[in-house]
Amino acid sequence: MEQSAAPPPPPAPEEDAQLASRGELRSLRRWLAVAGVWALAATAVAVIALIKATDQPADSRADVSRQIGAAEGALDHRIESLRSRIDALPTSGDLTRVDDRLKRAEDEARRASSDQRTTSAKLDELTKRVDQLARKQTSTTPAQQGNQPGR
Repeated sequence: MEQSAAPPPPPAPEEDAQLASRGELRSLRRWLAVAGVWALAATAVAVIALIKATDQPADSRADVSRQIGAAEGALDHRIESLRSRIDALPTSGDLTRVDDRLKRAEDEARRASSDQRTTSAKLDELTKRVDQLARKQTSTTPAQQGNQPGR
């Protein structure tokens, strides 16, 4: 007996089960700074090895030294740029304040919605009462006119 049923489809790829926590973001910031420092150190070691490996006259060494200085300056600028970008990232305190403001806004929106429903219900009740009074007034007015003396 053969079964022509296709095998079950593979499970859907899981999206991130959890978002990054504040501690993980702080750790990421720290590791990015460490990676930048390691990159600078590795570059400096490579440049020093290159200088020692070459047997060039003093003029070319001075030129290489200027190039190395320029490269170090560029790397310092890039590292400082990375540091400033990392420092500009929101801190856990910033995220907590935004989260608190969002919760307050949600609570206020719920209260406003509840108040609107209450007000609407009260308005409906008042409208019914006014309609009842108007009907009562119109039903009693003709009878009273017939009972007035002089007519």
